[in-house]
Amino acid sequence: VDVYSPSIWAGWYRGGYGQYEDGVALARKDFPAFLHMEYGGSSHRGRHVENPFGAAGVSAAALGGGVAETINQTGIVSVARAHVWDETYIVDLFDWHLRLSETDPLFAGNAQWAFKDFGTPIRPENPIPFVNQKGLVDRAGKPKDAYYVFKSYWSDEPSCYIESESWTLRNGAADEEKTISVFCNTARATLSLNGTSLGDKERDITKFPASGLTWPVIFSEGTNHLSVEGFDNKGKTVAAHAIDIEYVAQKPGALSDIILSYKPARNEDGNGDGALLITAEAVDDKGLRCTSCQQRVYFTHSGGGTLAQNLGIPTGSKKVELANGIAAIRFKPDGVEAAIIGVQSPEHRGTYLTIPADAK
Repeated sequence: VDVYSPSIWAGWYRGGYGQYEDGVALARKDFPAFLHMEYGGSSHRGRHVENPFGAAGVSAAALGGGVAETINQTGIVSVARAHVWDETYIVDLFDWHLRLSETDPLFAGNAQWAFKDFGTPIRPENPIPFVNQKGLVDRAGKPKDAYYVFKSYWSDEPSCYIESESWTLRNGAADEEKTISVFCNTARATLSLNGTSLGDKERDITKFPASGLTWPVIFSEGTNHLSVEGFDNKGKTVAAHAIDIEYVAQKPGALSDIILSYKPARNEDGNGDGALLITAEAVDDKGLRCTSCQQRVYFTHSGGGTLAQNLGIPTGSKKVELANGIAAIRFKPDGVEAAIIGVQSPEHRGTYLTIPADAK
């Protein structure tokens, strides 16, 4: 073998991502011709947390197991076993890894395994059953947040991405400060809240997180508009991104009910194919979405039409875990017979929705 790539799963199967640099140094002693092509962790698209695990992993004690365990994956203390699987943590993990690989002059090469989620016969317990969710995109090719972290480091095409398009409902106290990360590959960037600039910052890949492109933000109750502009070395705007954040100054309670609704589904090109997107929303006893709810839900179908299933994507599985209190599935009416769509979970006996045969 001329070149070797060991598995170093610091921050996933063992320990914390803060051990990655020491893990690499240890591997180099045994494998001088060193590339790295197996690292990272799994994420369930749309799932986020306000306070993800940090560089120490599940706890500071997790780092006590020794750097060697980031390679041999022994022990049971791990983020993987915690079953959080939020995009927020994986963004930090990959950002930490790429900051090292892109600033270490001895790092000869790097590739990401795996680019896309893939089927596996041994993962029935995953948020999407029988799908390994370590990809930067889902099985339909839709990017997760981690995709944009890699793009900020590896793409030559100017780009900016506010974390996150799939985290547009946020909870917290009134006047609570949140940290917003923006992943750009431009020389500088400016973040604005509701049209007011929050300041210009220079990108520096030696800084963590987000190469220093982070801003403290205080959201107002209701809709908040975030926008970013990325500038080249001459001050010209070469990239931009914007999202709307709905902020609720109240912490939701436990799951009390699941509400079903539907709307026209859209393909990635914006064209409808006649399908509907059935959405299940977990709410507490006050009607607030339970953004911390992660239960597995089960969609059922009787009557006409076709319910998507066994596609291995968040909107194509009859069994799927909630992502920030939401699960959705595509349904195609047949124009002949009405359908009844149901959703259940271990904590919820069932909600049912009648879909007319000609629903649009």
